[in-house]
Amino acid sequence: MNGQTKRIRRAICAVLYPMTGTRSTGTVLAKAAVGQGTITLPKNSFGLPKPVSAAGKGELAHDRPLRVSADTVVDEAGVSVPVSSLLGGARQNLDVSTEVRWDPPLTGMVKTATVDGALTGAASSSGPGAIAELLAYEAFPTLQSAQDAFLARVGPGPSMVLAWTGSGGGEKKNRGSYHRPDVWKLYVIASHGGGVETRADQATDILDTAEALLIDRSGADGFVFSAPGTTITSRDYVRTTPTSVIYSMTFETRMGVKRTEHRSLAAGDWSDWDATRIDADTATPVPLPVVDDASYDM
Repeated sequence: MNGQTKRIRRAICAVLYPMTGTRSTGTVLAKAAVGQGTITLPKNSFGLPKPVSAAGKGELAHDRPLRVSADTVVDEAGVSVPVSSLLGGARQNLDVSTEVRWDPPLTGMVKTATVDGALTGAASSSGPGAIAELLAYEAFPTLQSAQDAFLARVGPGPSMVLAWTGSGGGEKKNRGSYHRPDVWKLYVIASHGGGVETRADQATDILDTAEALLIDRSGADGFVFSAPGTTITSRDYVRTTPTSVIYSMTFETRMGVKRTEHRSLAAGDWSDWDATRIDADTATPVPLPVVDDASYDM
């Protein structure tokens, strides 16, 4: 399946989901494409719901992804597939008939499914370390744009924003593959109604909770997203506004990346670097003379 960075990002969100509350569970009616017959819908496939507002307008909810809970064989007539919300919180509950679009699209599947068993059971978290919202973005061009974006988007806090900020240099493992670190930044925004000291305490509680969940974490929901596990590299003060205190935490994940080729190429249309080292013949070195018991006049 493609979209490795997106899958890693969602797995990190799965590690952090207890901070948002409990997940919702239900079923969606999924169909194989016409002419496909039957196909296995893999566990940890994802879909984005498209809830309809009271005004009758629908919009894909990128912050409310659903995950398939178990491998399920589906056919062209449609099969009820068990799903759960990726995150917790009361807003993760969904009504029957809500449209769900597979993301990324799945080969051999109809592009959309429909909730046929309402997603229920989600509840919001409370107490120290609890957050109201966890948002995720692929990247921000600048630190300021990150701050402005989540200050504009988040509702009544506290909230967190997860952003992929780049990749480090990879280590070649074998032909056509290497091991690469990805760098992530988790922003914490605390907007408690009290003073600055209260908001700072709230932010550090959230930061501590997130750190404890992420340390050395390698997988979530049966998907390995870092080998070895995550490494926390820094925790930082970011910014104070009249209504908020913002901290951040930077960490790394590591995963193998394998070359893929989607074109049909004939022999000779490409070249691989096959050598793992360069051998060269050199002359036999002449040994240096060794002097024993040498004495000199001072």
